[in-house]
Amino acid sequence: MSISYWRMKDRYYRLMGSLCKACGSEFFPSVYRCRKCGSEDLVDKEMPKTGKVLTYTVLHQVMDGFEDEEPLLLAIISLDNGVKVLGQIVDTQPDRIQTGDLSRQSSEG
Repeated sequence: MSISYWRMKDRYYRLMGSLCKACGSEFFPSVYRCRKCGSEDLVDKEMPKTGKVLTYTVLHQVMDGFEDEEPLLLAIISLDNGVKVLGQIVDTQPDRIQTGDLSRQSSEG
């Protein structure tokens, strides 16, 4: 792992994003300038830990090093604040997940 990854580890595991103080828009990952209004007046904001599955895919052929994770479930989640994130769905079988399911971030990390 790179040094920059370890320095940013907290941002990834806690889903730290940005909140624009000018217009209230939220972003993940963090941004330096608001994509909506262009303001640079942003603060760190932890994203919600709950959301809804918009779409998902099941990978039966996984990359080297991920054989123990097969099948790998990846989903786009719309968090409760409207921010969309890509993440791995864990602790569930592929036939148990559906579009529209409620999701919550694991507290492990």
